[in-house]
Amino acid sequence: MRRRPNKNIFADRCGSKFACRAIFVFLCLVPSACQNIPPITMQDSGPAPVYTIGPGDRIRVLVHRQENLSGEFNVDSSGRVALPFIRGVNAAGLTIPDLEDVITRRLIAQKYNNPKVSVDLIKSRPVCVLGEVNKPDCYDYIYGMRVAAAIAMAGGYTYRARREVVMIMRVNGDRGTAGHDTLVYPGDLIEVAERIF
Repeated sequence: MRRRPNKNIFADRCGSKFACRAIFVFLCLVPSACQNIPPITMQDSGPAPVYTIGPGDRIRVLVHRQENLSGEFNVDSSGRVALPFIRGVNAAGLTIPDLEDVITRRLIAQKYNNPKVSVDLIKSRPVCVLGEVNKPDCYDYIYGMRVAAAIAMAGGYTYRARREVVMIMRVNGDRGTAGHDTLVYPGDLIEVAERIF
Protein backbone atom coordinates (compact mmCIF):
# COMPACT_ATOMS: atom_id res chain seq x y z
CA MET A 1 0.00 0.00 0.00
CA ARG A 2 1.35 3.40 -0.97
CA ARG A 3 1.71 6.01 1.74
CA ARG A 4 2.04 9.74 1.41
CA PRO A 5 5.55 10.99 2.15
CA ASN A 6 6.14 11.97 5.74
CA LYS A 7 8.52 14.91 5.96
CA ASN A 8 9.65 13.74 9.38
CA ILE A 9 10.94 10.48 7.92
CA PHE A 10 13.30 12.33 5.61
CA ALA A 11 14.23 14.84 8.29
CA ASP A 12 15.15 12.05 10.69
CA ARG A 13 17.46 10.51 8.12
CA CYS A 14 19.40 13.35 6.56
CA GLY A 15 17.60 16.64 6.97
CA SER A 16 15.29 16.47 3.95
CA LYS A 17 14.45 14.51 0.85
CA PHE A 18 16.65 16.84 -1.17
CA ALA A 19 19.55 16.40 1.23
CA CYS A 20 19.25 12.63 0.77
CA ARG A 21 19.38 13.13 -2.97
CA ALA A 22 22.41 15.40 -2.66
CA ILE A 23 24.26 12.86 -0.54
CA PHE A 24 23.48 10.09 -2.97
CA VAL A 25 24.41 12.07 -6.06
CA PHE A 26 27.70 13.07 -4.42
CA LEU A 27 28.47 9.43 -3.69
CA CYS A 28 27.25 7.86 -6.92
CA LEU A 29 27.30 10.43 -9.69
CA VAL A 30 30.51 8.89 -10.96
CA PRO A 31 30.18 5.10 -11.42
CA SER A 32 33.61 4.42 -9.96
CA ALA A 33 32.67 6.29 -6.78
CA CYS A 34 29.56 4.18 -6.35
CA GLN A 35 31.63 1.04 -6.82
CA ASN A 36 33.79 2.07 -3.87
CA ILE A 37 30.82 2.09 -1.48
CA PRO A 38 30.76 -1.30 0.27
CA PRO A 39 27.72 -3.56 -0.07
CA ILE A 40 25.24 -3.31 2.77
CA THR A 41 25.97 -5.96 5.39
CA MET A 42 22.67 -7.79 5.10
CA GLN A 43 21.81 -11.32 4.07
CA ASP A 44 20.76 -11.70 0.45
CA SER A 45 19.15 -15.12 0.74
CA GLY A 46 17.37 -17.35 3.19
CA PRO A 47 14.48 -16.46 5.50
CA ALA A 48 13.99 -12.95 6.80
CA PRO A 49 15.04 -12.41 10.42
CA VAL A 50 12.40 -12.28 13.14
CA TYR A 51 10.67 -8.90 13.19
CA THR A 52 11.70 -6.58 16.01
CA ILE A 53 9.68 -3.59 17.15
CA GLY A 54 10.97 -0.09 16.58
CA PRO A 55 9.99 3.60 16.72
CA GLY A 56 7.10 4.41 14.43
CA ASP A 57 5.42 1.01 14.75
CA ARG A 58 1.81 0.74 15.86
CA ILE A 59 0.76 -2.24 17.96
CA ARG A 60 -2.41 -3.68 19.44
CA VAL A 61 -2.27 -4.96 23.02
CA LEU A 62 -5.05 -7.24 24.27
CA VAL A 63 -5.28 -8.27 27.92
CA HIS A 64 -7.86 -10.99 28.44
CA ARG A 65 -10.92 -9.68 30.33
CA GLN A 66 -9.18 -6.35 30.92
CA GLU A 67 -10.58 -3.95 28.35
CA ASN A 68 -9.24 -0.96 30.27
CA LEU A 69 -5.70 -2.28 29.66
CA SER A 70 -6.22 -3.10 25.99
CA GLY A 71 -5.95 -0.87 22.93
CA GLU A 72 -3.79 0.35 20.06
CA PHE A 73 -0.57 2.17 20.84
CA ASN A 74 2.28 3.87 18.99
CA VAL A 75 5.94 3.21 19.66
CA ASP A 76 7.43 6.66 20.21
CA SER A 77 10.73 7.99 18.91
CA SER A 78 12.56 6.67 21.98
CA GLY A 79 11.21 3.15 21.41
CA ARG A 80 8.78 3.23 24.33
CA VAL A 81 5.08 2.41 24.55
CA ALA A 82 2.79 4.14 27.06
CA LEU A 83 0.25 1.60 28.31
CA PRO A 84 -2.62 2.17 30.76
CA PHE A 85 -1.51 1.83 34.41
CA ILE A 86 2.04 0.99 33.31
CA ARG A 87 4.79 3.53 32.88
CA GLY A 88 6.60 3.52 29.56
CA VAL A 89 7.58 0.08 28.35
CA ASN A 90 10.81 -0.17 26.38
CA ALA A 91 9.72 -1.99 23.23
CA ALA A 92 12.46 -1.16 20.71
CA GLY A 93 14.45 -4.21 19.66
CA LEU A 94 11.98 -6.70 21.14
CA THR A 95 10.13 -9.37 19.21
CA ILE A 96 6.36 -9.64 19.63
CA PRO A 97 6.66 -12.60 22.09
CA ASP A 98 9.34 -10.70 24.03
CA LEU A 99 7.05 -7.69 24.42
CA GLU A 100 4.18 -9.91 25.53
CA ASP A 101 6.43 -11.33 28.26
CA VAL A 102 7.55 -7.86 29.37
CA ILE A 103 3.98 -6.55 29.62
CA THR A 104 2.87 -9.69 31.47
CA ARG A 105 5.62 -9.26 34.06
CA ARG A 106 4.82 -5.57 34.49
CA LEU A 107 1.13 -6.36 35.07
CA ILE A 108 1.98 -9.05 37.61
CA ALA A 109 4.11 -6.49 39.42
CA GLN A 110 1.02 -4.27 39.50
CA LYS A 111 -0.87 -7.11 41.32
CA TYR A 112 -2.84 -8.34 38.31
CA ASN A 113 -3.53 -12.06 38.72
CA ASN A 114 -2.27 -14.27 35.88
CA PRO A 115 -2.78 -11.75 33.05
CA LYS A 116 -3.02 -13.17 29.53
CA VAL A 117 -1.44 -10.73 27.09
CA SER A 118 -1.32 -10.81 23.31
CA VAL A 119 0.39 -8.25 21.06
CA ASP A 120 -0.18 -7.75 17.33
CA LEU A 121 1.67 -5.51 14.89
CA ILE A 122 -0.81 -3.22 13.16
CA LYS A 123 1.53 -1.06 11.12
CA SER A 124 5.29 -1.07 10.77
CA ARG A 125 7.74 1.64 9.85
CA PRO A 126 7.46 2.50 6.14
CA VAL A 127 10.06 1.91 3.46
CA CYS A 128 10.91 4.99 1.38
CA VAL A 129 12.02 4.64 -2.24
CA LEU A 130 13.53 7.72 -3.86
CA GLY A 131 15.42 8.68 -6.99
CA GLU A 132 14.88 7.21 -10.42
CA VAL A 133 11.62 5.34 -9.85
CA ASN A 134 8.25 6.22 -11.31
CA LYS A 135 6.46 6.78 -7.99
CA PRO A 136 8.99 7.91 -5.36
CA ASP A 137 7.23 7.71 -2.02
CA CYS A 138 6.98 5.86 1.29
CA TYR A 139 5.27 2.47 1.34
CA ASP A 140 4.09 0.05 3.99
CA TYR A 141 6.73 -2.51 4.87
CA ILE A 142 5.92 -6.15 4.06
CA TYR A 143 7.72 -8.76 6.14
CA GLY A 144 10.41 -10.49 4.10
CA MET A 145 10.32 -8.04 1.20
CA ARG A 146 13.42 -7.48 -0.89
CA VAL A 147 14.74 -4.57 -2.92
CA ALA A 148 13.07 -5.79 -6.12
CA ALA A 149 9.66 -5.74 -4.41
CA ALA A 150 10.24 -2.24 -3.05
CA ILE A 151 11.19 -0.97 -6.51
CA ALA A 152 8.07 -2.59 -7.96
CA MET A 153 5.88 -0.91 -5.31
CA ALA A 154 7.40 2.41 -6.40
CA GLY A 155 6.29 1.86 -10.00
CA GLY A 156 9.54 0.40 -11.30
CA TYR A 157 12.60 2.13 -12.69
CA THR A 158 12.55 5.19 -14.90
CA TYR A 159 14.43 5.00 -18.19
CA ARG A 160 17.24 7.02 -16.58
CA ALA A 161 17.76 4.63 -13.66
CA ARG A 162 20.99 2.85 -12.91
CA ARG A 163 19.53 -0.60 -12.36
CA GLU A 164 22.51 -2.71 -11.39
CA VAL A 165 22.74 -1.46 -7.83
CA VAL A 166 20.86 0.77 -5.39
CA MET A 167 21.83 2.57 -2.20
CA ILE A 168 20.21 1.69 1.13
CA MET A 169 20.30 3.85 4.25
CA ARG A 170 19.18 2.03 7.38
CA VAL A 171 17.64 3.31 10.59
CA ASN A 172 20.78 2.44 12.53
CA GLY A 173 22.87 4.69 10.27
CA ASP A 174 24.36 1.95 8.09
CA ARG A 175 24.50 2.64 4.37
CA GLY A 176 25.76 0.75 1.39
CA THR A 177 25.00 -0.64 -2.02
CA ALA A 178 22.52 -3.47 -2.51
CA GLY A 179 21.24 -5.79 -5.20
CA HIS A 180 17.70 -6.79 -6.09
CA ASP A 181 17.70 -9.78 -3.71
CA THR A 182 18.82 -7.84 -0.65
CA LEU A 183 16.36 -7.98 2.23
CA VAL A 184 14.65 -4.71 3.10
CA TYR A 185 14.11 -3.71 6.72
CA PRO A 186 11.42 -1.47 8.22
CA GLY A 187 12.43 2.17 7.96
CA ASP A 188 14.91 1.63 5.11
CA LEU A 189 15.53 4.45 2.66
CA ILE A 190 16.26 3.13 -0.83
CA GLU A 191 17.76 5.47 -3.42
CA VAL A 192 18.03 4.68 -7.13
CA ALA A 193 20.73 6.68 -8.91
CA GLU A 194 20.59 8.14 -12.38
CA ARG A 195 22.81 6.34 -14.85
CA ILE A 196 25.51 8.14 -16.76
CA PHE A 197 24.66 8.23 -20.46
